[in-house]
Amino acid sequence: MKLSKFQFLNKLIAIIDSCQADCTITLNSTWTEEEYNPEKSLRAKKLLPFVNSEWQITLTEKNKAEIIDVLADYFSDADFYHAFFRVGGKLIGESYDHSDYVILNPDYFKLTEEHFKVLVDSEVKLTDDIKE
Repeated sequence: MKLSKFQFLNKLIAIIDSCQADCTITLNSTWTEEEYNPEKSLRAKKLLPFVNSEWQITLTEKNKAEIIDVLADYFSDADFYHAFFRVGGKLIGESYDHSDYVILNPDYFKLTEEHFKVLVDSEVKLTDDIKE
């Protein structure tokens, strides 16, 4: 798993790396409208191949490593604050306050020792009962 130089971004990367399902990831970000424009923002340009029309990341086993590389190389802690993982309409994971509080469905996420080292100071709850 590739990591960045940013503590909170690394937590998000660890969660993404632990995901075992094809899903969408909605990031609540601090971006302005201009930052979503791939012609004006390198981050948007790099992420563009992996997002749908609503700017949700479409994560698959095939593109997971590429998405992690883009996040690690071009993003920072300041780019997001919450993340929501969904399979279809089902919420399978949530990450709040820069991944300090994380709720994951263990049917979809397999956390390893490496992941827990990155999430060491986060509160991680594993449950199959995640509410919107």
